[in-house]
This record gives sequence, structure tokens and C-alpha cells, in this order.
Amino acid sequence: MKRIYVSWALLFVLILLLACAAPKPPVGTKECLSGCEAPKWVDNPSKVDTRKEKAFVGVSKNWAMEQSAKSDARLDAYKQAVDATGLYGKRKLTEVKSIIGAATDIFTAGGVSDETTKLKSVGVARGEVKEYHVQHWRRYEEGGVEEYYVIYALFMMPRDAANKFMEDVLRRQRELEQAEEVQANIDRALEKIKELEAEDW
Repeated sequence: MKRIYVSWALLFVLILLLACAAPKPPVGTKECLSGCEAPKWVDNPSKVDTRKEKAFVGVSKNWAMEQSAKSDARLDAYKQAVDATGLYGKRKLTEVKSIIGAATDIFTAGGVSDETTKLKSVGVARGEVKEYHVQHWRRYEEGGVEEYYVIYALFMMPRDAANKFMEDVLRRQRELEQAEEVQANIDRALEKIKELEAEDW
């Protein structure tokens, strides 16, 4: 019986020696532990666009906790969607102004930017995250081994959110205007926006 214990002890020591002798990966080396093969929408979100929704992909920073990475990815995707909505809205408002032939400004570029910033700060999203892709990584550092998560979030924003955004900008602009001519132009612009199909953004 004693020989069996001695044999197991020698085997354990031998395993430890082999493990210590094995070459360690260079500092900074990364390896993917899971989720290594990302879905196509990660690099090409437009592939999952629909007639009613536009896709945006957010990516997290490196987080030790999976839940923290998920929240970070969701926030990044939402910010991208809001920025895109603001840019689209500004372009469309300029187009509407041209269509109705308004000789005076019916909105200010600063107003559009302010509304975009407000949307971000309030954090109210009309869309939702439809899917997450979780990657688990390991990185070798001088002080040891670090494991972390990187997460991608597929956020679908309703296309009519762009029209809603433009309407909100114009309505707030109307509240600030005193000139009847400008108010009338804004009213005409609001009617024209209802006819737009938000499919080209």
C-alpha cells in the first residue's frame, strides 16, 4: 500500500516539473476561450436591416465581469443609433426646407445637435438589443494571466424613430419662434415629414 502512495507522489511531482518546464506564452499574447467565431452582423450590421428597423452594433471594452461588458456594449450601440438618427434628421430637415421653399431658417443646426445630446443624456431608446455575442478572452501578462469579456450588441432602431426625432426638433423650434412666417413654415415642414419614408439611412 505504501508503494502505491509513493508512486502517486512521484507522479504528482513529475507532472509539476513538466508544467513548470513548459514554455509560457509571450507577454501580451491573447487567446480566445469561447465565442471566437462571431456572427456576420458583428462586422456588417446592414445585413440584418429590415424595412422597419435599422441595425447598429455596439462593442464593449474589456471587462472582467460579463454583465459589465454587456451593459457597455448596449450603451455603445445606443449612442451609435442616436448619432445616426441625428445626422439623418439634420439632412432630411434641410431637404424638407428646400421642398417647401422656406426663405427663412426653420431650424438651427445647433438645435439638432442639442436634441441629439439630450437623447443620449436621457438614455431613452426606442429600439432594443435583439442579440448579444459574448467572447471570453485570456491574456498573458508579466504578473500572471488575465481573463476578460468582450461583448457585441445588435441594437435595432425603428426607422420611424428618425421621423419622430425630426418632429420633436421642429416642435421645440416652433415653441421658440415668434415670427408667424417661420411658425407657418415649421407647420408645413411637420406635415411634409409625415410623408417621408425613413428607409434611406
